[in-house]
Amino acid sequence: MKVGKQIFTLVDSLDPQNKERLWELVADNDLEKVIELLSGEGICDTDLGEVLSVFAQQALKERRFGNARKILRFLIGVLEDKNEAPLLLSFIGDSYVQEGNPVKAREYYGQLPLTFENIQKVFSTFIPSKDLAGLLNVRDNILSKVPDPAHVSTVHHMVNSIFIELAENPTIKNKTDTLYAANLLNLKKIDPSIVKNFFTPTTDKRAFAPDPRPVKCLKISDNIYVLEEKIWRKIQPRDPSEKLQRKNFPPGTYVAIRCASFEQLSEFRDALKTDHPEFFKFQCYLITDLKTLERFMGVEDLLPLTDCDYVIKIFTENDLETQLYEALINDGCNIPTHFVKFTEQDAIFSSKKLIPALEKTKRIIAADVQNQERKLAAIFPEGYRNNVLQKIHEMKKLKILFQTSRFTSYLQHSIRDMAEGFENLGCRVFIETEKKGAALGIRGDICRKNLIEFQPDLIFSINHLRHEYRWIPKSIPYVTWIQDPMPNIFELSDPTLLGKNDYIYTVTKVGPNGTDRLTEHPVFRNFKIGFLPIMFNQKIYNPLDIKPKYDVSYVSHFNMPKEYYAVYSDLPDSKLSCNQLIFRHFIHYTSFFSIYELSRVLNNFYKDKTFWEGFIKDLFIVYPTAKLKITSETPVFFIQNLLHKIIKSRVLKKVIDMGFDLHLFGNGWELHPWFKHHTKGPIKNGEALNRLYNETKINLNLNPGMLLHPKFSEVIGGGNFCLTLDLGQDICLPVENYFHNYASIALFNEEDLGDKLSYFLNNPEERRKNVHLFFTDVLEKFSSRSGAKGILLEIAGKTKL
Repeated sequence: MKVGKQIFTLVDSLDPQNKERLWELVADNDLEKVIELLSGEGICDTDLGEVLSVFAQQALKERRFGNARKILRFLIGVLEDKNEAPLLLSFIGDSYVQEGNPVKAREYYGQLPLTFENIQKVFSTFIPSKDLAGLLNVRDNILSKVPDPAHVSTVHHMVNSIFIELAENPTIKNKTDTLYAANLLNLKKIDPSIVKNFFTPTTDKRAFAPDPRPVKCLKISDNIYVLEEKIWRKIQPRDPSEKLQRKNFPPGTYVAIRCASFEQLSEFRDALKTDHPEFFKFQCYLITDLKTLERFMGVEDLLPLTDCDYVIKIFTENDLETQLYEALINDGCNIPTHFVKFTEQDAIFSSKKLIPALEKTKRIIAADVQNQERKLAAIFPEGYRNNVLQKIHEMKKLKILFQTSRFTSYLQHSIRDMAEGFENLGCRVFIETEKKGAALGIRGDICRKNLIEFQPDLIFSINHLRHEYRWIPKSIPYVTWIQDPMPNIFELSDPTLLGKNDYIYTVTKVGPNGTDRLTEHPVFRNFKIGFLPIMFNQKIYNPLDIKPKYDVSYVSHFNMPKEYYAVYSDLPDSKLSCNQLIFRHFIHYTSFFSIYELSRVLNNFYKDKTFWEGFIKDLFIVYPTAKLKITSETPVFFIQNLLHKIIKSRVLKKVIDMGFDLHLFGNGWELHPWFKHHTKGPIKNGEALNRLYNETKINLNLNPGMLLHPKFSEVIGGGNFCLTLDLGQDICLPVENYFHNYASIALFNEEDLGDKLSYFLNNPEERRKNVHLFFTDVLEKFSSRSGAKGILLEIAGKTKL
């Protein structure tokens, strides 16, 4: 509708009072009287439409949006030439834009002819509301009406411009860049070798920086959109696949998984997310497109993958064979044994790319193993043990290979300490373990390579027998130090698997760890079992010339599933889970026993289940209708673990209740309502722990299963005072066998705990005298040097070295 200058002149000449009256009539939607008013002003019928159009424009200018739309809708209804309607519809849409109502504006823009200008108008209404899902729906509707490929491309370009405009919003851009930078650090923890493939922002203007990352992914209102093949689409969230649940992977599984899409990558991340990652981590190979991963990093958090059940290594699809070769041949990573297939395309990918690449590397490894076996046979002939014995008799330096795992810190420390003992005797040592950041387990060909290069005279292992490693020649003296009742040992049924060059030791003569059961075992009862208590490292634990800063300290972990800590709160039984109910009742049940009685129960658990069966009977009396998943067949380690926790917590709570300044070191205490205000967090084993012992006036030793716990020798060996829970006669390590002054060991029980703490805190000289009584015996009987010396003496059949 074209409006001439004479029409504007005509409108300006109207009586001002009539103009105001006109606005009132429009507001009342009484357009018929508006026409009567204009006719009364002398405006002819042929000019009425143009005059009303001018009034509509004036209404828009004066922000009388409602009036403008009423006039425009009236004009649309009376138009004789419907070709003029789009202009009026556009005006209505503009009014809603100015009024801040993009949704209503879109309703009218959507009625306009399908031109690029009008499409742009429709698309622009999505920016203020950030309704990108709606934008994509409208886009798809428009594309269904646009057959020309060139026009389709233009529409996609228009949509992309809107996404880019939103992405450049300072708030959104800062959030995206911050997350991307954090994910670069996460990625460095997950797989450092892959980081070089990603854009790394720099704040140094002098340094060269690549072009900024193009906008290919956007997160708005918790919805994620990705650009793939120049087309934006919304990511549809999915629940983690059953295929990714840990229960589906048997122990020792090394997993390969292909995430070919953003959704699969998100599902993978969510499936591996856990508050309690497994301590033993296996290998996971993530095969993906790095472009997809980079998009992911701008909108989703990789943090859960930095501490999950797996050590993750990332491969790219296009260079899979080269990367597998690098990981398996050069880096010695474990070979994947399980491939997770999301789709049929994954199965095709596996058969065409993954399996052929794996078979190629396996052939290379197999060829190496054949060559290694020939070398091992030559290096370690049948009479190799005689060469070792001769070296011991001639006081020559021996080479000792220690087997351990990086994923069990206790075993690492035990091996480290024993290795120091052999080094103290002049031996060369090699500790065989996984590389830093690697998954659990070392491949057999890597172990063979270590044997060939190091050529050990003796192999030392904890809780594992020689036959478990088929590559170890039978001629090498092999020491197994049994610290726990492991199934691989106690379920052994073939006596021929033990040979004359196997030497077996246990950490206790009898005791709660169950190793004494070897004397009744059909395979081991006729085999000579030696005794090797857990030793302390004299190189680490030694006196320091520093002043004490803590009155009472205790070092141990209190790790429990998080749900168990709620048991100590005021939550009613109805709010607790089955396991929580069991634990709460166990706390109540054990409250009728003294700490001494509970310790005796703990030490007899493998032979006497009376306490356990009594607890179960009482449990079902209290909860007769509850579906509690517990029976007399429940593994005893469950109840052992609970007993350990209860005995420790009861002693420590008593220390706090009596007003002593207690400091707890280790994991888990911060979650316990009784102890969260006394925790100092974990402390690193080694020099830091020795310093803590030296900084503490009274170091508590609360192990309910063993009076001469290794903590006793570590504390005393470092020249520090140790107050130990009295267990009566120590059936694990009879104290009188090791100390001349065993009756003077500083012991406490429930009744005299407060008196003992007060006495020794106020009498530093008594603490010093007590340490002096046992210091020499500890060095002689419990240092790692004395343990190493005893092993060599027994192998050589000598009485002294």
